[in-house]
Amino acid sequence: MAQHASPPPQEEATGQPPVTTGPRRFLPWALLLVLCAGALYARTAPFVTQAFVPGQGTVLRDADSYYHARRAAWTARDFPSVPYEDPYLYHPGRGTICWSPGHDFALATVLRIGQAVGVDESSIEPAWCLVNPLLAVAACVLVFLATRRLFGIAEGLVAATLLALSPPHVAYSALCNLDHHAGISLGFALILFLAIRAFDQERAGRNPEALGLALGLAPLLHPGFVIVSLVFVGLAALALPRTRTTAPDARLSALTRLDRMFRVAAITGFLASTATPEGRALQIHFWTLSLFHALPPLAGWLLTRTALLAGRFSPGRLATVGVLGGLMVAALLQGDLPNALESGVRYTSGQHWFLEVQSESRSPFSMGFAFLMSSFTPLALALPAILAVLAVRGVRRLPDRPALLMVVVLAGVVLATAAAQYVFAPNAAVFTSILIAAGVVQAIRALSRWVAQRRFGPDARPGPGRVQALVLLVILVAAMIPSLSELRDNHGLNMTRLHARDADAVARFIARATPPTRGRYDPSVRPEYAVFAHRDLGHHLNHRGQRPVVTNPFGAPASFLEHNKEFARFQLTTSPREAEALLKRFDAAYLVNSPLTLKEIDYYARMLGLSFERFVTEDPKGTVILQPALLKSMNARLYMFDGGVLQEGPDTLPALSFLRLIHESTSVMHLGPDRRFPKYQVYQVVAGARVGGTATPNSEVELRVPLRSAGGRALQYLDRTRAGADGTFGFRVPYASPTDGRFDVVATGPVEIRSDGRRILTEVQEVVVLQGQAQSVGDLRNAPEAP
Repeated sequence: MAQHASPPPQEEATGQPPVTTGPRRFLPWALLLVLCAGALYARTAPFVTQAFVPGQGTVLRDADSYYHARRAAWTARDFPSVPYEDPYLYHPGRGTICWSPGHDFALATVLRIGQAVGVDESSIEPAWCLVNPLLAVAACVLVFLATRRLFGIAEGLVAATLLALSPPHVAYSALCNLDHHAGISLGFALILFLAIRAFDQERAGRNPEALGLALGLAPLLHPGFVIVSLVFVGLAALALPRTRTTAPDARLSALTRLDRMFRVAAITGFLASTATPEGRALQIHFWTLSLFHALPPLAGWLLTRTALLAGRFSPGRLATVGVLGGLMVAALLQGDLPNALESGVRYTSGQHWFLEVQSESRSPFSMGFAFLMSSFTPLALALPAILAVLAVRGVRRLPDRPALLMVVVLAGVVLATAAAQYVFAPNAAVFTSILIAAGVVQAIRALSRWVAQRRFGPDARPGPGRVQALVLLVILVAAMIPSLSELRDNHGLNMTRLHARDADAVARFIARATPPTRGRYDPSVRPEYAVFAHRDLGHHLNHRGQRPVVTNPFGAPASFLEHNKEFARFQLTTSPREAEALLKRFDAAYLVNSPLTLKEIDYYARMLGLSFERFVTEDPKGTVILQPALLKSMNARLYMFDGGVLQEGPDTLPALSFLRLIHESTSVMHLGPDRRFPKYQVYQVVAGARVGGTATPNSEVELRVPLRSAGGRALQYLDRTRAGADGTFGFRVPYASPTDGRFDVVATGPVEIRSDGRRILTEVQEVVVLQGQAQSVGDLRNAPEAP
């Protein structure tokens, strides 16, 4: 006899939470409040972030945060204009900042409000640090509300919990991080929530204009939001084939709401692109029309308006589709979409940098597509997948059946990749949290129903949910494991903050010990000199050190690649002449050097078209062997030999006399168990005093300068040369005997010159070193014997 199961409860049948009364009605909100408190604590706990260091103020997480801090401070000085060209990027030219202004404008607004109530600018960073944790809590609330309306209360709480514990989301919204990812994820959550409200057929929809406003302003957070508008354009196109203007059915109602949403989005996008200086600068930078991020909603508006006015097969509708297609083709022709696709895939696998993807693209469309393929892969799939789930559950009636089948398949693809993206992609965490929560909770319910029916018959329903609650608890505890490991291993916040603290100390030294540049906040003034440093240190020196840096991780892609390649050339060249020429070409007055990791050596070698094995090899036992080319390189000669003379077999390589060591960090890096070197060294580029004299013809002459660092390390600058046939010799000396106390590495005695057992002690003045003046020490043959 056929057996029929009882109908599922209301929440499972309609996708809406059941009506509850009494204390149970407030229980989800109480749990959400506890969850928000936990999310805030996870992002602000001292043992996690350690953003505030006694005596050092606020130490931000990484270079990106310092970039946002500098841009926000600059915006506050010229409020409400946001800078898009910065002379402190890519000296001696001006770098174009490639990111949208929304997040930095919000930070600048906080600063302006603080100034209005008497808060000093130097103490505003602690308030800035609170912005991203609060944005993260708001995203958790929106994810709960959106998921609750899609599936139910249990799924909403699980999704919000997963977002609160997502390792990358915690990292990028923690107290010490000023990056814009927290704002981007909040924008995704807001758009999703407003979309659910606007197209909820069972509740007659609410405020599609609010969704349009969000879509119009979202590109000010990131240009990739333009792609989100295109998703809605596609949904509108799917709704058209079965629409009848004479039948007031659900499809017509949805089409009307799309039309209202597109109208507001197009107007808002137009105003944001043209009526504000930041909007105009943003669009000009992306090599396209100033209206670009208003184009997709404008095309959608034309599409829906034509469908509503002209009917199913009208010429006007066909013309509109032609115009829409022409706009999209024009956008594609401005860039190299296949190349953007390939670059996005390579970036996803960790083999490519996004800024290189930018350099290979020529339009916002292809650039946005590449970015979605890399960092936002689940977004490109999850949004239509979620809409498909909505349609399946009866909340949406936009796509037809073939479209449903397509997006359901996409939903399966997303669910297959959601777990990995949950651990690695901060902005994808909004969507993957929802999908994982929905899939897990629905699976648990199905399993519970199956167990109950097996034990008690086909009409049985699951009990009070103890087994379900236990399984959910296990899942949530398991979700915490990657979060905790992310915070405690070498890629976690603690280690990253320690690196930032070391870089911060270098920036503070440079701000104290080097002369200020002109026009620090005036993009029309070109600074007199720059600092040559690896790109991740750039924004520390821009913001905290207040000095321009040749290499930076952001800005115009072409400048980024050119300067980074030249920095790689400096690090790996064995020619001091080439190294000095590079410093002069970029007007670099200072150099920050640090030991290269094997990964960095490989990256720089590939960038220059060189073989990694030229610098590092590995024997059959896995032992790393440094090759002579690496030991002779500028990088190794500076951090291993402090720029002094290098004896390589029978050859004597003269000292790097155009650089003098002025600072070294107390933190060290290890090269083997017994070899430790300062993690950061700061060198000054100098002309060098031309110290010469006479000695026995063809004899070896040695120069020594005793040095001591602020950390107490005693070292010695050493150089050797050989007197000519006439007995004359000459040195280029980068160190002065007396100093003014600005530097952390100083000479502790006069310059000593030895030859044939005799020596001369001579004082070298600072002005002689800086201007490259000549100074004679006389005839060494008449000097006293060396002790």
